[in-house]
Amino acid sequence: MRYINPKSRRGIVNKFTDFILCEIQKEKKYKTIIEISDFKNFFVIAGKTESKNILDLSEIKERFYEENKQTMVDLDYERINVIDLIEYDNLGFNEFFESYFEFHNTMYPSFHEKVLSYVYNHINVEYNSLDFKKELVFDLDYNHLTEPNSMFSRNYVCITSEFPYGYSLDNGRAHFYYSEYVCNQLFSSIKTDKITFKISDVKDENGDLDIQIISSSPYLTEKVKSMVLDVFDFNIDRFNNTVLKKYDVSKEIDSQLEIKPWLKKDRISELFII
Repeated sequence: MRYINPKSRRGIVNKFTDFILCEIQKEKKYKTIIEISDFKNFFVIAGKTESKNILDLSEIKERFYEENKQTMVDLDYERINVIDLIEYDNLGFNEFFESYFEFHNTMYPSFHEKVLSYVYNHINVEYNSLDFKKELVFDLDYNHLTEPNSMFSRNYVCITSEFPYGYSLDNGRAHFYYSEYVCNQLFSSIKTDKITFKISDVKDENGDLDIQIISSSPYLTEKVKSMVLDVFDFNIDRFNNTVLKKYDVSKEIDSQLEIKPWLKKDRISELFII
């Protein structure tokens, strides 16, 4: 997962998706996906939700602008113009969830150590997001300078929000957090610095959850998988109602480098391979 600069266009567009998501879920936790594409002059807001309550986006965009006014002004947004393409009362969500996530043996496992080091030591550098793929990869606006000896991509037309921002907890977001919770406790036990983790609600032919753990661990993959399934219950509903009960997703962009409630090592003593 890449680090999103909160003071960038990508930071704003992802923060706005979560802002709208939280407006939808004020009364009830409706299954929802919100995606926004920022064309600079206007924001295209698309998505679907089980909610039947149509939002007043004119009021919401003004409130969002005021709450983030300094950043908006710094990025030369004079106002927010929106095109509303949200589908309400939509029940077309997948029953099961499957996805691969990559984690690293760092204080914040979603981010590579080189990403964290750069972010901590380069506070005022202009970029939209930062990732590590053999070397640092910068996501830049067309008028930003590249860093020496780095890879980069440029945004000429639009910037679009991305998972997990704008996704409700029961639509894959909690699965991502749970995956990070599990992997954060695995690194030392299986002796690896990087894990690609497949989380799934689907069961295999043996009745086990169809998870997958890809790493450079010296232990056999099936033994690692068996250990994880023995220790962790993968009860996402309970995880939602306990660990994530008071977690405010609207602050996610601004708190990427803060300790999360699920980044604890409460099962590490049970993680051993015979």
